[in-house]
Amino acid sequence: MYALARALLFKLDPETAHHVTLRALAAAHSVGATRLLNPDLPDDPVQAMGLTFPNPVGLAAGLDKNAAFVESLSHLGFGSVCSACRRRTR
Repeated sequence: MYALARALLFKLDPETAHHVTLRALAAAHSVGATRLLNPDLPDDPVQAMGLTFPNPVGLAAGLDKNAAFVESLSHLGFGSVCSACRRRTR
């Protein structure tokens, strides 16, 4: 499955691949499939800056620029998911 998805995504330009991947993640999350993907990871807590994270693998800001997929991404086993939100001004 991974080989097929990779082959298809690598044929697209990077922005389109990024958009398609996040939309597929959102669709999987909407039907509860991301909970099935949630890996059973051993406890390996990490403390940094007074915070405790469940594991040392975090997803940095940039993948989800508008913080629209934080919940979906958090089901993939990351110890932290950081997204930079744009402020809306009127």
